[in-house]
Amino acid sequence: MLMKEKINSKRARELNQEPMAVAESFSRRHFEAMDLLEVIRPDISPRATGHIPEQLEAIEKLLEHGLAYESNGSVYFEITKDPKYGELSNRKVEEMKRVPG
Repeated sequence: MLMKEKINSKRARELNQEPMAVAESFSRRHFEAMDLLEVIRPDISPRATGHIPEQLEAIEKLLEHGLAYESNGSVYFEITKDPKYGELSNRKVEEMKRVPG
């Protein structure tokens, strides 16, 4: 199953709706809740769902360059290829668990 087919697919089946309709519903409810809290809306609110082809292309490039790997239908970053990985969180790569691929 492609990534775009997985997005909200379980919930969409439960509601008998298209996945993007479910995503839009969640987004609308989020903004309605923020309005009730009087949170100022952002000037722009980009949505990942509007850029699925670009995401798939980026994932393919990561896989092609050995910077990611697939395991059980999911794609993971190959953190050992990034010498700075873990700096921000102050974690050592050697101490992190790797998902076998």
